[in-house]
Amino acid sequence: AAAGVLERARRRAPEMSVWWQLGIYSLLALGESLASVAGLQIFDDRAPAGRRSLAQALYLLAQAAGNLLAGVALGAARTAPSAAVPFVAPNVDDGLLAWYFALVGAVPAAAAVVFAAVRSWGSSRAAGDSSCATRASAASGAGAALPL
Repeated sequence: AAAGVLERARRRAPEMSVWWQLGIYSLLALGESLASVAGLQIFDDRAPAGRRSLAQALYLLAQAAGNLLAGVALGAARTAPSAAVPFVAPNVDDGLLAWYFALVGAVPAAAAVVFAAVRSWGSSRAAGDSSCATRASAASGAGAALPL
């Protein structure tokens, strides 16, 4: 969203300093750092002791696949043959970068909505089916099972 706002301001300004990008790249670096640390921590906590390195490797593989898909999407946006005005043109003033950045922001927002819906559906199913976990923990002599 910040990149789209900056792009609209850039189009209105006769000249713009490169320092305007400092805030956007700082937000991007902070977000990447927090997401990477949180993701690796979740995989480290949830995986069995003998499988932690495999779980973290799969997490990093999923990140690599997402970055690859983002690169493919950018390449498709740059070379769209049917579009009269491509999202990313050789001359940035000819493209639709503000719309491209809006699309880049809308995709994770939609994924977050789907994730929240699946999470609430899964937790409601787990609450209704907790008798199985309670019986298994009672049979093994362990305490209550940890929720995922």
